[in-house]
Amino acid sequence: RQIHENYKLYPINLLAAGREDSSIITEAVKRQLADKLEQLPEGARPYLVASYANPVNNQD
Repeated sequence: RQIHENYKLYPINLLAAGREDSSIITEAVKRQLADKLEQLPEGARPYLVASYANPVNNQD
């Protein structure tokens, strides 16, 4: 539990968790995630998004 609470969140984590309203999510962050997703087969993409989103979900 303490690990989850102290984990530093990055803009890409918030974006993957669907929190696009955050002021720290820039077009560069959106492009970064899109680039990472494009490198993967379509079936693997949800797993990458989930792995980036999990730290945000664990803090809720």
